[in-house]
Amino acid sequence: MSCKQNFISTLRKIGPLTSFVLMLALLLQLLVGMYNTHASLHNLIRGNPFIHGFQFPSLPIQRWYGLATISIAIALPYTVLARLLSHRKTRSACWSFVIPSAALYLYLLIIWTIPFSWLIQYIDAMGVTPKRIYGLFYGLGGYVVILGFLWWAVRKPNKNPQTKMDKIGEQHLALSN
Repeated sequence: MSCKQNFISTLRKIGPLTSFVLMLALLLQLLVGMYNTHASLHNLIRGNPFIHGFQFPSLPIQRWYGLATISIAIALPYTVLARLLSHRKTRSACWSFVIPSAALYLYLLIIWTIPFSWLIQYIDAMGVTPKRIYGLFYGLGGYVVILGFLWWAVRKPNKNPQTKMDKIGEQHLALSN
């Protein structure tokens, strides 16, 4: 049991740098992965994804929702892992996690907004159907998930810097003695 605790405490000591590198690596992977798409950085700066968006039929909207969903599904557990490694007791440790996390989730919001805005344009041009309404609800649910994790990632840590893992470790030590 002490080996496991030593491993966790060692990881937490290098946590701020580790969490910064983890979150920055995921953001850079996402930026590189989206390089030749509507969500590339140079297209976003020019505003191209929202000006000349979708084409009929709705297949591009479905594919973009799928791509954005996969990106979010990868980012969520990655963020949880990085936050567990970051102790965030000092100001620099807190900001080393918050800055790349906020950038990542804001970029995910942009990626999510592309199919959502296309769906709204599609509904405006072609009319309302139950499947399109489901798509709107799916889009709104995606916004709730992304914004919820963004809030969770950037909120200030508790005044008591002791984490649940530290409490569990103390309980195991008390039980073993």
